[in-house]
Amino acid sequence: DFNHNGVVDKEDFDIVVQGLVQGAKWAEGSPMWKRANTMKTNLWEQLKSSADTDKNDQISISEWVDFWAECAAKYVNDTDLPFWYTEYLDVYFCFMDKNGDGWIDCTEFIAYFHGLHYIHRDIVETAYRRITLNEQRHIDIELFREMAIGFTVSKDMKSPGNIMGEMLVKEMGCETEFKRTEFWDKKQRHHFYYWFDQDRNGVVERNDFDESANNILTMTKWSEGSPMWLKCKEVFANTWDELKHATDVNLDDKVTIDEWLNFMENTCKQIKAKTMDTPSWYRAWLDIFFDVTDSLGNADGWIECEEFVSFFRVRKIPDEVSRKCFNEITFDGRIAMDRDYFNLVILQYSISTDMNSPGNIYARMLLLLDEQL
Repeated sequence: DFNHNGVVDKEDFDIVVQGLVQGAKWAEGSPMWKRANTMKTNLWEQLKSSADTDKNDQISISEWVDFWAECAAKYVNDTDLPFWYTEYLDVYFCFMDKNGDGWIDCTEFIAYFHGLHYIHRDIVETAYRRITLNEQRHIDIELFREMAIGFTVSKDMKSPGNIMGEMLVKEMGCETEFKRTEFWDKKQRHHFYYWFDQDRNGVVERNDFDESANNILTMTKWSEGSPMWLKCKEVFANTWDELKHATDVNLDDKVTIDEWLNFMENTCKQIKAKTMDTPSWYRAWLDIFFDVTDSLGNADGWIECEEFVSFFRVRKIPDEVSRKCFNEITFDGRIAMDRDYFNLVILQYSISTDMNSPGNIYARMLLLLDEQL
């Protein structure tokens, strides 16, 4: 749905394939140019004849899902695939295999999913390592087909297809442009007043960050002076220094709500301009909150539901609300909330305008607190 109008039609296919041939630099009239356009025609005709049940030359989301569900139900083995589908896979493989050596390396994988689709680089690299078993095997045409077909038919969450599927689900909320909206303002105001302004005096000062760090540390098992205790103190101090340096234009050692909103707007634009790459201070801020939440359980490198619930219980969010939120953003536990995914969810809180993105599902839970104030 290239133009985001809620349906897929021939114009979407024309635009996508035009971008494909231009990105691959396949000259008009060349063999690959002809192959890509033939693939487009065959795929669209197949969709229109099999999925367009109301015959309006458009494919709705329900028609799309039903079509692929039927394809999955009919699947027997790779040798039974229709030509229109194998050609679709082969053309996309050729597009991703930029240097034409017969396999998609890590750089090419990142160029496609991070460079073109703006999925966070760390998430793309992690998916690549899992699919290739830490590069013990290459993504050649056979593995690429297995991955693409498994995306539709496999029920094994560790299969290459579902590893890719998990990565693509994480793309939700990674729009290419930042838009400041009323809902965005509401989220950032919540962040300012509830998480930063500890003494509720309407401005944020260094002592707010010190108090916030102390409150966070009381939740953990980190002893005073331990490496993680010191790291938490350092991250909060560095975040204050970054915030003060960037926003405190009148040098009064205070940050107002307007200064905060402008700062976060500029930060979000910077992240978007660099295709989801986050500033080092912001990454450290996200990391420490992951470590804090993970420490509430067994500190094993991913956040389980009860750890998530425990963290927000301290924030006065009812257990059933935080548990429901966790299940929604992890798709009922099918996506592990590791560090990369946790960071992406929190990042989406600030940058995403997609109300169904995990970051905005998380935001709606937090905004319940404002109703209690």
